[in-house]
Amino acid sequence: MSVHVHRPASLPGVAVVVIDSPKTVNAITQVMLLSLAKAFRDLRVDRTVRAAVLTATGRRAFSTGIDLGDAERVFKMDESRLDDDIVHQMELCPFPIIGAVNGVAINAGFELALACDVLLASPRASFRDTHAAFGILPSWGLSQKLPRIVGANVARMTSLTSAPLTATDARRCGLVNAIVHEADDAHDMRDVDADLHDMMAGGGVAGGADALGADASASSRSPGEIPADLPGDLARNLVGVALDVAARIASLPRAGVAGYKRVMTDGLAVTYGEGRAEERRRAFEQYRALPESFFASMRRAAGLTPRARL
Repeated sequence: MSVHVHRPASLPGVAVVVIDSPKTVNAITQVMLLSLAKAFRDLRVDRTVRAAVLTATGRRAFSTGIDLGDAERVFKMDESRLDDDIVHQMELCPFPIIGAVNGVAINAGFELALACDVLLASPRASFRDTHAAFGILPSWGLSQKLPRIVGANVARMTSLTSAPLTATDARRCGLVNAIVHEADDAHDMRDVDADLHDMMAGGGVAGGADALGADASASSRSPGEIPADLPGDLARNLVGVALDVAARIASLPRAGVAGYKRVMTDGLAVTYGEGRAEERRRAFEQYRALPESFFASMRRAAGLTPRARL
């Protein structure tokens, strides 16, 4: 089996999906593709899952794309079977997916990374689209998502020249949220972008969430720690930080995170004006359904006492 799903006991609400085919630099066969789709299909209907991490074993590759020896079977799959479409299944997940890109991500690997909601990368990571060099089109949204994330000109340079986008360049153009070094990358400890480090260490988000009744996912894990039940051949600092992000998300109210992710995702498919109007419609629909207890908890969080009734 080249795809594994883990539910670490020390991280309630967090699932970890691992691509594990290091001998083929994590190239994806049809069997792996179906396994990945099933993994996320099962996770998205599991209400105990609040966040997921997608990563791969080894240091060389996140995924080098479709296994060329199995390309014909993959390309001849029935595109109408959305249950077997891994990116579609990831997009349907109500919880955020954190991608921990441990090495090169080429073509299908690049598209799996783009299907994640947050991207963390090793300094060894790079992103490459060689579809144009093969004279074929991507089928998991690369041509549509990449320009929306990095801008049209960067996307054209990346895809039309088949040139790799380094981790540093990917961070600079907004594709990657943070670069995480390993201990053997000439760094003595985790080196995470300051913004991400401050967000993870700061108490403002957690304090506000707790005061407003966020679900408390009591974790027995220390920050950055890799649970013992995960595979050993992982980029440990990278995955550790990804788990930190997942744990933070898992501590927030599931419905709130899911609703916000959905409106952000749906907004990408329409114009700004349409998306803005839909955001407002959904927001006020939600506001009208809020119970008095919600507003009471907000007043308590602000240190206010209920107004005296006249």
